[in-house]
Amino acid sequence: MHRLYLVAFALLLLPVSGALGINYRYLDRAGEFLTAEEVIARQRTESGFCLYGSALHDDVFSYKTAGYRTAKPHVTLAGSSRSLNVRERFFNVPFYSIGGGMDSVVYAEHLLRATTQAHKPKLLLLGIDFWWFHEDARLYRRTKPPVDVRRLTLAKLSRPFTWLIDGKISPGEFLRTTLGSPPDNGKCDIGVQSRQKRDGYGPDGSYYNTSLVTGKRERIEGFSRERQDMQDGTDHFPFGTDFNRENLEDFVQLIQSLEADGTTVIVFAHPLAPSVYREMQRYPDRYAYVPKLLQALKTSGITFFDFHDPRKLGTSDCEFWDGTHGGDVTYARLLLAIHDSLRDPALRPFFNVQVLRETIEDYAGFFMVPDPRVTSEPEVDFLNIGCRKRPRGI
Repeated sequence: MHRLYLVAFALLLLPVSGALGINYRYLDRAGEFLTAEEVIARQRTESGFCLYGSALHDDVFSYKTAGYRTAKPHVTLAGSSRSLNVRERFFNVPFYSIGGGMDSVVYAEHLLRATTQAHKPKLLLLGIDFWWFHEDARLYRRTKPPVDVRRLTLAKLSRPFTWLIDGKISPGEFLRTTLGSPPDNGKCDIGVQSRQKRDGYGPDGSYYNTSLVTGKRERIEGFSRERQDMQDGTDHFPFGTDFNRENLEDFVQLIQSLEADGTTVIVFAHPLAPSVYREMQRYPDRYAYVPKLLQALKTSGITFFDFHDPRKLGTSDCEFWDGTHGGDVTYARLLLAIHDSLRDPALRPFFNVQVLRETIEDYAGFFMVPDPRVTSEPEVDFLNIGCRKRPRGI
């Protein structure tokens, strides 16, 4: 009797195991089981402009660490996801972005220690977020760096079922990938996100939001989400009267230790979208800690540029993808402003001033400068706020 039950159970498992086996082949052919080191190697050697966008793994820390150690850049850029649109072409020397790999002062220390111990850059540009220093910033504290994620688990293996049901991938695309067919666009794509949307990290560590700028991703119109957060004190806009002084002390000590090892460090505050900045200024009592923090950073003894107010850069809402994330043109403005204010003449040749100026002049109002290596589709007014998305002269 027991044997009969076991046989019946085994027969029931056959379809499930077969389906999981097909999922494995799909994910494997999409590149989801490559290690961070293998992804970096493919991006550096594969023909074409290879993007990495995983739909399975939260592996930014390991991916950026591996990429940085391989690139050994003269200049690196660090920060949260707000740092991801700084491109290699903005510099005249080897560059690699470790942007997107930190969400707090503690994570900044984890990532910068893991990278600079392997190779010391000549210049480190470090963007900070004001919410890292909120009074309740202990909520972001993590005492240990993240471990590399497990590439294969049962939950991950079953994920394609959900994607198919939700319509995130089509049966045709699932079948083509499983059979080993190249992407329809003919590009080099590693990971489901990149293959499906051409969203992902480029070889220089910067990120391409292709599906966003081409209008293929569902968006909330304008900056309604940020306005609601400022009403409620949620997400990246928590209310507060004073900043976390322990976090500031830890941060300054981190910068000073990096400079003592021979790296020049320039810290800057990321800009907000102009409309969001103006909205935030309506609530000075709710956000009293922000100007206090910025002033403390200016007098801390580190090199600090305050771009929290976007008017200092002349950027516009159309150059952001939401209230906190500026794009290529905004960060070209920011880098040019830093270059023009540098006191050390030895650092100025690192910046490709011509490209920075051409980016600003030719693509004002764009989030992402057109790049045929990434997509041939034009940028649209994805925020639905009346942005004119045409290059200068057209």
